[in-house]
Amino acid sequence: MIKIYIGETGKRPHLPFRLPQSWEEVTAKQASELAKTTKEDLRKRLTILGKVPGPDHLPLSPSAVLAAYEIISFVENIPDLVPDELGISDPKAWVEQEWTYLEFEVARKTIIRHKDEISMAMYEVAEIKDLGHNYLEAGAKGMDGIAAVIQQYDQLGVFNEEEPTVEELAAGVEELQQFGVYPMISQIAERYGKYPQDIEQKPAGWVMQEYAYQFKHNKVQASLSKMKK
Repeated sequence: MIKIYIGETGKRPHLPFRLPQSWEEVTAKQASELAKTTKEDLRKRLTILGKVPGPDHLPLSPSAVLAAYEIISFVENIPDLVPDELGISDPKAWVEQEWTYLEFEVARKTIIRHKDEISMAMYEVAEIKDLGHNYLEAGAKGMDGIAAVIQQYDQLGVFNEEEPTVEELAAGVEELQQFGVYPMISQIAERYGKYPQDIEQKPAGWVMQEYAYQFKHNKVQASLSKMKK
């Protein structure tokens, strides 16, 4: 933490505030509040991280705001190093084996939603596994694992889809199965005599293997149908 004085040049008083200088100094509560902001919310982020009053109580020029914000601009990036307290040595294996497919898909949509400032997804991704209290490690490694899984299957075109629609975002977690990749999940469920909700609760790695098989099977069937015409 660093103590700084915020105010207008040549004017008094300049008021003292303490600001974090790295993600390690940002609490889980602060991270959860940051996740609701955008990169334009400079004053709001200063309030969250340093209790700097809003413009109604502490008028500041844009240059004064930018000078203070520069100290906390680290929040725009994921840190290179994170704690190692959860025993996650292989993020990809962690996601494949210990995340359900529903958790994986919700996290993937969350990352897409924060694609312009991906660091803001860390807390929300960690919270999917009830690890918000350890958001820095769980969030960063969860995102690394998800990226690795996507990269493995992306060459098949499995994730070749657009960003979530307004309807998807408005629907919420419970209704995600109505959109995106879930028609394929329904096919997997039918093949095993299960409900789609049952498949959603299977390990993400197993579902992705089945998904890839079904994806290739559908493409082959489509090609055969064209040949018969």
